[in-house]
Amino acid sequence: MHRSSLTRAMHWLRAYLDSDQLFFIYLAESQRHAG
Repeated sequence: MHRSSLTRAMHWLRAYLDSDQLFFIYLAESQRHAG
C-alpha cells in the first residue's frame, strides 16, 4: 500500500510546513543549486 506512505509523508510535510517554513527555504536553496 503506497497510499499509506504517501499520506504519511504528506501529513509530515504539512505539519513541518505549518510549524516552520524552513522546508520552503531548503527547497528554494536546493532548486537554486540544481538550476
